[in-house]
Amino acid sequence: MNQAIGKFNREYLSRVWDEVSEGDELPTLEMPISYRRVIQDVAATRDFFPGHHNPEYAKNQKVKDIYLNTMFLQGLVDRYVSDWSGPESFIRKRKIHMQVSIAAGDTIHISGRVTRKYEQDNEKLVEVDVQILNQDGVSCCPSSVVLRMPT
Repeated sequence: MNQAIGKFNREYLSRVWDEVSEGDELPTLEMPISYRRVIQDVAATRDFFPGHHNPEYAKNQKVKDIYLNTMFLQGLVDRYVSDWSGPESFIRKRKIHMQVSIAAGDTIHISGRVTRKYEQDNEKLVEVDVQILNQDGVSCCPSSVVLRMPT
């Protein structure tokens, strides 16, 4: 890990491409999804689709309660991999596949694994597969991210 001083005189760690190997596991993260978190997501993204804030509507869609939106999941995946890689990495590509809604009251478990390390067009790239499971172990949003890593 590279140690550097960034803006505002803050110290940070940044992972470099040479330190990464295929098969590396990212630290797991557990996140409770509270009612408040879902409503804050709606307010922050201004995504006022009824399933994200109206419990009755969500239940009519066969979801147990109001649920997170796409932007939350994209941001969650981005934040998860960039927290691991550090601020000098750059997200080149992200793919998410929403399979099961994540509702208020759920607890999600996020894990990741480096599946590919390669060079392309003079860039050092790392692909990370990310898995988001709910408290029942059901896969909610399998994702993958390609990062450009510093050397």
